[in-house]
Amino acid sequence: MVTDELLVLVNKSEENNILPAEFIKLINHEMTHLMGPVASVIVEDVMAMLRINKENIDRRNLPNLIDLLSNQIDDPVKRIEFQKNIYPQIKQYILP
Repeated sequence: MVTDELLVLVNKSEENNILPAEFIKLINHEMTHLMGPVASVIVEDVMAMLRINKENIDRRNLPNLIDLLSNQIDDPVKRIEFQKNIYPQIKQYILP
């Protein structure tokens, strides 16, 4: 999604770029809804790959995080459902 420029961050001030810890709960909830209990392991693995943790998710990493998590969902219908559910919820975190 990032490479297709379907999800792009808008100008945001450098201050307060770290997302709240509750954000990862939102991601885990959506992933678990679609993938079951293995979702939390997948989320942790993707975050480790990006060298981030729930205390330091920079807003600039959000498109990559969502893109990589989406790619972990093998079922195309579930992948689209994840994206459809998560994008409206993350607007509050990425839009000014």
